[in-house]
Amino acid sequence: MCIEACVAEMPMAPTCHVTAATRTGSTGRWYAPGVPRWRAPHGSIRWLRLACAVPAAASLAILVPSVASAHSITGRVDSPLPFVAYLAGAAIAVAGSFVVMAASDPEPPKVGPPGRIRTVPRWVRMGLRAIGLVAWLWIVAQALTGGSSDADVASLFLWVYGWVGLALVSAFLGPVWSWLDPFTTIHDILATIGRRLGLRGLEPQPWPQRLGLWMAVVGLTFFIWLELVARVLQGRPLALVLVGYTAVTLLGMLQYDRDAWRAHSETFTVWFGILGRLAPFALVGTPESGQVERRPIASGLLTNRWSREVVIMVALGTGAIIYDGLSQTRGFFDLFGFPSIALGTILLAVFLGAITGLVLMVARGVGLGAMGAGLLPVAMGYLIAHYLPFLLTGGQRILVACPIRSSRRGTCSGPRSWSPPPRGCRRARCGASRWAPWSSATSPAPGRGTRSRARKPTRPGRRPRGRAAEAGAMCGRSCRWPC
Repeated sequence: MCIEACVAEMPMAPTCHVTAATRTGSTGRWYAPGVPRWRAPHGSIRWLRLACAVPAAASLAILVPSVASAHSITGRVDSPLPFVAYLAGAAIAVAGSFVVMAASDPEPPKVGPPGRIRTVPRWVRMGLRAIGLVAWLWIVAQALTGGSSDADVASLFLWVYGWVGLALVSAFLGPVWSWLDPFTTIHDILATIGRRLGLRGLEPQPWPQRLGLWMAVVGLTFFIWLELVARVLQGRPLALVLVGYTAVTLLGMLQYDRDAWRAHSETFTVWFGILGRLAPFALVGTPESGQVERRPIASGLLTNRWSREVVIMVALGTGAIIYDGLSQTRGFFDLFGFPSIALGTILLAVFLGAITGLVLMVARGVGLGAMGAGLLPVAMGYLIAHYLPFLLTGGQRILVACPIRSSRRGTCSGPRSWSPPPRGCRRARCGASRWAPWSSATSPAPGRGTRSRARKPTRPGRRPRGRAAEAGAMCGRSCRWPC
């Protein structure tokens, strides 16, 4: 057997020649004569194994459950630094980032080749549409029954998961809202029912080009005002706003076609689409096709067109986050206290107008594309810094709002009540017993850690006795059912 061996006879002129190879008898491996055989240093294998074992053991140690510290992450902390120092530092950081980018990359960035097209499975798309529709129906049903507490799903789905959670998912993953959108799902259901009944819809009108995306700009401004000034944050008023917005959206889809209205006027579709320019997946065609393009992260900042309306929406989103932070400072309270809706509207309009005017003035010098591509990552960074704790803490309320809760020890299975029961309640019957049977079959005996023997549910209208009564009282106290 021959192998090719390269011998460097001169420093700059290596030559190659073929020599005969010999075989070792113990290992059965072939080695070229004259070529030194590599041997591992003494003890290197042992240290290599140790270097691999230590990270593996540390990774497994992280998975071991431990005792959590009983502290709060939402407590108030007064910083010793003055507020002016924070404003100056933030302004210098933002301005410095623009200066560094302008000085380090004077040439226009190059756009790479198109990415690979992939198809989202149908069951994933249908599952997202079902989740969006169920969330919409849940909000409306809770608005009809009334009540307000931590179990309020309108604030949970619209402000926590929608305004913050979907924004992060759209920016870091892809166009999830395209299939989660409940307004399109409701439109498709009503259109299918109409066709089955033989009803003929109106001939859709073409979208006026002069409107552009200005309807989406107005919608984003309205929701910013709703959060920061009107403070419609939960309960039936927020659900009524959702129903009204749904009616306007359905009428717009009926007048101007579903896809045209969704692409130009539906606020959440346009806003999440702008944030999706940072995502590694981009929608190709319509959401019904289910095709997405795999592309480099943030390449959508270069490939998508930046119009004046898009830059204004990014400026409004950035200004809203800054205003929300300023309105919670001591200086703002000393000047304006708790402003009324009229004063708050004026303050918000002046602030957002100043931010938008400043952005457009800078864009006139550097261009809309450069301004939008530079400002959108800043807006996303502000959103994460300002709203991520709100998402992590407020998102846990889904455990309170969930209609079914089961536990192994002395709890009910049924819808959670919206208000705690009065103290001293000792009735054996759970408050809304029509939702769930008696839980004596899964309730432990007093003083024992195991489940008691299954018992036959008590007939309706008959007060339980003995151990079943104790289990029912425990159920009423722990599940927060009204008695």
